[in-house]
Amino acid sequence: MKLTTIEDLQNADAETVRDALTHVQFIPKIEAHLEDLNLEPHSKRLGVFSASDLGNKDGQSLCKRYPIGCARKLYYRYVGVTPQDRVPPRLRRIFDTGSHVHLQLQGYLHKAAEESEVEIFADEIEFNENNSEMADRYDIESTTDGVWRIDSPDLGLKYGLEIKSMKSELFAQLSRADASHVVQSHVYMACLDLPFMVVLYYSKNDSNMAEFVVQYDQKVWDAITKKIDYVREHALEETEPKREAGFHCRTCRYAFICKPPKTSSTKMRRAKRKFGKGGR
Repeated sequence: MKLTTIEDLQNADAETVRDALTHVQFIPKIEAHLEDLNLEPHSKRLGVFSASDLGNKDGQSLCKRYPIGCARKLYYRYVGVTPQDRVPPRLRRIFDTGSHVHLQLQGYLHKAAEESEVEIFADEIEFNENNSEMADRYDIESTTDGVWRIDSPDLGLKYGLEIKSMKSELFAQLSRADASHVVQSHVYMACLDLPFMVVLYYSKNDSNMAEFVVQYDQKVWDAITKKIDYVREHALEETEPKREAGFHCRTCRYAFICKPPKTSSTKMRRAKRKFGKGGR
C-alpha cells in the first residue's frame, strides 16, 4: 500500500504503518552518503607537499620546536601513494561546516573591499611550481584563504588570510595563533612573498571571532624546509621515514600502508586531551 497522503495513512492498518515508519528517516541516508565519500578518488594532487599537511600536529620539526606534519604521511603523498580516506561521517560534517564558514567570511570581505577605493581582496589564491619560485623549489602546492592588499599614496601593504573554525570551548582558550597554524601560515607567506598572515578564528557555537597576526620568521621557515628536505632524502633513498605515531593515526589516509601500532585506551584518552587543546 502507498502512504503518500493523509488519506492513505487513515486507510492503512497498523502493521503497514509500522513498516512504513522504518523508512521515515534521514540521518542513516546522510551517514551512508558520507561513508561512501571515503571510497571516492582523493582530490588532492600527489607528488607535492601542502600547507595543511605541513602545518599539522601529527608530527614535529627535526629540532622538536614546531608542530610539522608526520614525515611518513608527507612521504607517502610525495612519492605518489594513492591515499585511502578514513574520515568518519561526524568529522566530515565538521569539515564541511568549516568550509561553509570560510565562504561566509570570504563573502563579507569581498563586500568590504568593494566599498573601498584602495583595498583589494582576492580569495582562494593557489600557488605551485608554475607561479611561485619558492613553491617550485620545495615541491609545494596549496591554496590560501585570501590575500588583502592596501594600495594608497600613504600605505602599501599586503597580507594573507587563514580561516579556522572551532567549537566555543576551544575558542575560549585562544590567546595567540595555534603553533600548527603558525607553521601553515609560513608556507603561505614564503610561497606568496607575504610579510604577514592573519589567522582568523570563528566560533561555530556563537559566531564570535578573534584574529592573530603572524609575522614571517625565517627560523620557522627553515624548520619547515629542513623537514621537507628530510622527506625528500628518504624519497630518493626509497626508505620510509620514522613513524610519528599518535592519536591522529586513527583517521590517517595512509594508515593502510603505514600500519601504525594500536593505541591503548589510556594513551587514547591522553592524546584526545592533548589534541583538544588546540585542534580544529
